[in-house]
Amino acid sequence: MRVIKFYILFQFIFFGNLFSQEEFVDFSISEPKHISYFDYRLIKVTDQRTDTSNVGFIYGTILKRLAYVQPSVSLKDQLQTAITYIADSTGNGELLLQVRKMKFIQRTNEYDDNGVFFFRANLYSKNNTVYTKIACIDTLLVVPNSEYPITFTKKAGQLVSDFVFNNSYKQIQNKNWSYHDIIKIDSVEKSQAKAYCVGDYTNGVYTSFDSFKKQTPDFKASKLKFRSITLKKVYKNNSENKSIKVDVRNVFAVVEKGNIYISTEYGFRTLYKFDGDFYFIGKGSRNLRIEDVLPKLGGFILLPLYPILITSVLISVSPKSYFETKVDHVDGRFMRCKQIKTY
Repeated sequence: MRVIKFYILFQFIFFGNLFSQEEFVDFSISEPKHISYFDYRLIKVTDQRTDTSNVGFIYGTILKRLAYVQPSVSLKDQLQTAITYIADSTGNGELLLQVRKMKFIQRTNEYDDNGVFFFRANLYSKNNTVYTKIACIDTLLVVPNSEYPITFTKKAGQLVSDFVFNNSYKQIQNKNWSYHDIIKIDSVEKSQAKAYCVGDYTNGVYTSFDSFKKQTPDFKASKLKFRSITLKKVYKNNSENKSIKVDVRNVFAVVEKGNIYISTEYGFRTLYKFDGDFYFIGKGSRNLRIEDVLPKLGGFILLPLYPILITSVLISVSPKSYFETKVDHVDGRFMRCKQIKTY
């Protein structure tokens, strides 16, 4: 009996120490293959993400615990080291890498447990005091959870490396950019999208973010049904002039009397504009960490059963929370900003 009590006490101490510390996974670019000609000596990196300290999170090595991704060496220093290694002896050019989105996301639910790496960036070549855009990328990398975390970060690092070193000889624009224009590129892009410039929005139903940006409704609703102030159903007239219900999965947003309602997985939400961007308070599953579910395991602190218990609890206690969510002004993706505790 004393042995059993000691065993349980040991496991409490072990797991208490295990989960009291944050786990981190390093992120580094892959070493580029030798390039016969590379006319650059320097690279400058401008990171224009809202939170430059946060590269996201993936599953770590401890019982599906979420670990923060954090480069031990800055991206600029990694790229500069690589350039110094491969640069042509006669090269003296300078590159500018503009990072606009770079984040790891670990989806944690019973239907989709994959890891996702988002990467959006522009690459410029410097010519005296101006820059020429030579490449751009806006993509996501999906990696199955079955792959080890280091494999995930390695593939992401390869993606970044390939973008920089396999595009240095290209030119996709004749336009010259000043450094000031480059770091203000979000404002430049928004100035070209009508939705971000007007105060009065055109009534109608928008089936895509592109039509919403242009403020060109795809069709007019024949009827809208509300519950209190929440939009619930949208109707339109068919070819026989009969009113039929619209599948909201095919709707991006609805504008009615100056109000914007955006279609989400959990129904319509009111869209509002703040500081040049569109936001809504959306509902979603909160990403659980192992320490979140430890209290729900009760007295079942038996080491051999831990993986089974944790997996079942993660699936059964998937809490729904509210998040302040921003609409990406480039592609319309929803980006969670922060959790709303009271709503």
